[in-house]
Amino acid sequence: MFHAKVLKKIPQNSPAGIQEGLNAIAKTEEFIKALEEEVKCRRLVPKAVAKCIRLAYFQASKHNQSNDIIITLRQQHHPVHELAVLAAFFKVQRGWPGGLEWKEVKQVSGNAH
Repeated sequence: MFHAKVLKKIPQNSPAGIQEGLNAIAKTEEFIKALEEEVKCRRLVPKAVAKCIRLAYFQASKHNQSNDIIITLRQQHHPVHELAVLAAFFKVQRGWPGGLEWKEVKQVSGNAH
């Protein structure tokens, strides 16, 4: 969130916590537009997706141990509503100077031998 404050994407006086910073970003026009696009592409109910914003950091941090330089959102780790929220956050910051690289990986069905 320090990066977001330096770039003046969220107010300098925003609370210091990561989830609090995400909540501040979620109020921006840029995020709202990105989330609306994710909801539309994934054919989701906006209200159900919006509920996932307040737990975005907690849910994402459960599965961050297998990421390398590029952050990977894996469909088998997150329900579709969470994926929409996380993708919207990453899409927003992708355009920032020093933004994080990320990708979404579809769930693989069955076991490959």
